[in-house]
Amino acid sequence: GRARCALGGDALRKRCVLTPADGGAKSEAKWVGPEHQASFNIAPTQRLPVMVRAADGINLQTMKWGFVPRWAKLEHPTKALINARVETMMEKPTFRAAAAQGLRCVVVTEGFYEWQVAGRERLPYFVHHRGGSKTEPPLMYMAGLFDIRGEDEPTCCIITLHASHEFEAIHERMPAILASDDAVLRWLDPKLPTEKALGSLSQCPLDWFRVGPAVGSVQIKSAECCEPLPPQKRSTFLTGWLAKSAATKEQPPIKAQSTRSHKVEGRDDDDDCVVLDDATTSTASSGVVCVDGADIAILTDADDEESGEQEESGATQKMPIPCNADSSPKRKAAVQTVRDPRPAQPTDACSPSKRARGLSAWSCPDCTLQNEAAARCCAVCGAPNLRLVSDVVTVADA
Repeated sequence: GRARCALGGDALRKRCVLTPADGGAKSEAKWVGPEHQASFNIAPTQRLPVMVRAADGINLQTMKWGFVPRWAKLEHPTKALINARVETMMEKPTFRAAAAQGLRCVVVTEGFYEWQVAGRERLPYFVHHRGGSKTEPPLMYMAGLFDIRGEDEPTCCIITLHASHEFEAIHERMPAILASDDAVLRWLDPKLPTEKALGSLSQCPLDWFRVGPAVGSVQIKSAECCEPLPPQKRSTFLTGWLAKSAATKEQPPIKAQSTRSHKVEGRDDDDDCVVLDDATTSTASSGVVCVDGADIAILTDADDEESGEQEESGATQKMPIPCNADSSPKRKAAVQTVRDPRPAQPTDACSPSKRARGLSAWSCPDCTLQNEAAARCCAVCGAPNLRLVSDVVTVADA
């Protein structure tokens, strides 16, 4: 623990004026003994300004921070204790006699320093009354005990209790603070037993801010110990590197959307075939069409070099839908279907005219007209030559 009291001498005395809430007479403290020297960094074993009750009023004096009971042997003094837990001070032999005799004091500070443990680091914070100025905070009165051993100077300690819910983020303990002038007067009342005076202790709302490492040195007493530390800038090197790595990762392949399909009437099976129209297809000279976002290979005039039925350059060969002999609009619609996904045959084998070699003329199943073996469809009714479209498969097969 460390404390701050940058006021000394007459400036501190003028601030130590206690006014009862009932409108009674004010109690002004007066200096006894050497005056306190202003310091921004008061460490244990050094002198703190304290108020004690005297027969003629309230005295303001300095005491050594580190409690030593009066019964300690002069040759082998016990280890000085800077804090006393409120939960056990009435039972511990070190503090029991002083608490029973009413040797209570009020430690006068402007705030205190506390170190927060963050992993392997200890981060110092300055803690003061909520709403007070960082440069000139109001006085903070802390409850304490004191004792005098022989001819030695008085020693004191600060009473601590469990930290409030909000202060637990910094430390698990906090000083027992006297929040009002009435609480200070009750704590200093010699007629009030210590058990009842404990009701004056409270967990006051506090504020704190981070300070630099200078407070860790007991040799530094200047305002440097209490200067707010500027906010730490978070390094963006790691986050930037991760973002750049994520951007260079290979994107997963995009699945092709399913094409629209229509049931073909008059078929014995349940297969579907893709029906293309002007609104859903766009044909390129390379023989590829786009159906609702999916690329599908089509049959062009280049595949029928020996048929003798070449059309204009760049035009596609239209194939009627396999259906019944009725003259429905679907028979006359221009359609294309998906190629067989099985391993492709040589180009010569895929030519309808070459496949027709050795085949006899075929009879139209609708109008019984005898057609040439290389004819794609009936010359009268337009029925397709099913032997020449055997390489066409449906969407369901693909």
